[in-house]
Amino acid sequence: VHFWVNGLAGGQSQRVEFYYNGGIIGSTPLVASYTGGSMPATWTEVKIPIGDFGLAAGQPIDGLVFQSSTGSATLQNLLCYAAVTLECGTGPTSA
Repeated sequence: VHFWVNGLAGGQSQRVEFYYNGGIIGSTPLVASYTGGSMPATWTEVKIPIGDFGLAAGQPIDGLVFQSSTGSATLQNLLCYAAVTLECGTGPTSA
């Protein structure tokens, strides 16, 4: 998963979740793993390998959700996301 995120106020706690048939099939915290420990208050590029979600090879997905880890929908938890893409590939190969 590749995207850009802006924490605006900064410091929010977020999760990225994959869904299939209405249920969560994979989830990972955004802040600790991919933004350097805290949500930045500026545009930051993030790349999360699909394997970090614990999904089985070939697992179908039908949803991707960016969710507050606190469950709060206040303006203090507002983030902006841009250019969200799923990238497929086998990764680097050795010569």
